Amino acid sequence: MDPNFEARALSQSEIDALLSKLAADGTEPETPSAEQPWRMVKVYDFRRPDKLSKDQMRTLQLVHETFGRLVGSSLSGQLRTAVQLNLVSIEQGVYGEYVERVPEGTVLHILSMDPLPGNVLVGIDLLAAMAAVDRMLGGAGNPPETVRTPTEIELTLVNTLMANMLAGLSEAWSRVIDLRPAMRDVVLDARYVQVALKSDPVVVIALEMSLSHSSGTITLCIPYVTLEPILTRLSAQMWFASERKGGVAKAGEIMNSLASAEVDVKVVLGGAMVTLQELLELGSGDVIMLDRATASPVDVIVGNRRKYVAKPGLMGKRIAVQILEKTEEALLLEHSALNAAPQASSAGPGRST
Repeated sequence: MDPNFEARALSQSEIDALLSKLAADGTEPETPSAEQPWRMVKVYDFRRPDKLSKDQMRTLQLVHETFGRLVGSSLSGQLRTAVQLNLVSIEQGVYGEYVERVPEGTVLHILSMDPLPGNVLVGIDLLAAMAAVDRMLGGAGNPPETVRTPTEIELTLVNTLMANMLAGLSEAWSRVIDLRPAMRDVVLDARYVQVALKSDPVVVIALEMSLSHSSGTITLCIPYVTLEPILTRLSAQMWFASERKGGVAKAGEIMNSLASAEVDVKVVLGGAMVTLQELLELGSGDVIMLDRATASPVDVIVGNRRKYVAKPGLMGKRIAVQILEKTEEALLLEHSALNAAPQASSAGPGRST
């Protein structure tokens, strides 16, 4: 700003001079745009704050899709019928809204998520839970006609279903954190449960459970304070990186388990073709002529496959064979296995038996 500038009002003659100059130029003064940048306002609902990014929500979706597959498979074995758990939705909200939306007739389990802080709320539709109980007791898996308060025995059986789900929850989260969920309490009215303040942000995951002649909804309400310590791990990049590491580690575990497995190994010196009559007439002192010379290599059979070619001999006082080479059949099998699972080559050193 010019230091000699003096703030004062324009006289009428000065205003007339400016207007006449405008008319001579033929231009019009610029008018403010109807849409100024400062007017571009994004609507934000402070009652439903979005604490998690899209990438973090995508990771949670992957975790609970895995959870649904694991629990569905586990419950199918427990209930001896096909059970499917499909992820329906995952959204952010506040705890008060979740409590208001919980329908009547929902069994609510309070879970601790050690080592994460706070508690998580898991709601199971009562009709679906009772259908599962009916199946556990030998029935067809039919839900009750009306919603009623379950008995202590029925609640205990529902808790066994939840114990099954805890194992699936722990395994589904294993790529993010070593989670040890535990059941703390069971309630039948959401109004008497408070795992967070009404205004606290939460993530609500809904899955549909289908079994036999019934279906119902399972919801997980996870407070933001529970997820806050692991927000940096909730990224798709880390998820897929841990998947690759987990695959290598899993392959290593499989190789270690196989290394201690016992297999049948036998050595075939040779073979011969005889008729049934000749076989019946065999007696002590008879000689069977084999199709292989004494100096020829012998076959080493592992399981039911011809794996190696070997040379017979002695080691001390024991009969032994010395491996000369792998058979062509064994080499083809190894080549096919490597092409089918190339990740296994990075699992660490292994040894064929």
